[in-house]
Amino acid sequence: MSVGDAILLINDHDPKPLFYQFQAERPGEVSWAPQEQGPERWVIRIERVGAPPAARHHDGADAAGAGRADDLRNGASHSDASWRQWRRCRTARRCC
Repeated sequence: MSVGDAILLINDHDPKPLFYQFQAERPGEVSWAPQEQGPERWVIRIERVGAPPAARHHDGADAAGAGRADDLRNGASHSDASWRQWRRCRTARRCC
């Protein structure tokens, strides 16, 4: 997602774990605006409000090259577009 893009997450349970994951992995990059909060449906507007820090590469590595172990499997490289899609799918499976 580019800065200014947003998605509307509709879920049958509270997606709070995803909120905490965004805070931990992408601090300052997304806004989280609940539109509905249960008990049967949660609707959250998630907007990209900031770009990643310049020191972080698209593979999750910092400027020194130390990437998170779970970001890339078997040294595979990804284009920016496929990386974003992979992260979205991975996040959705982990949270929901």
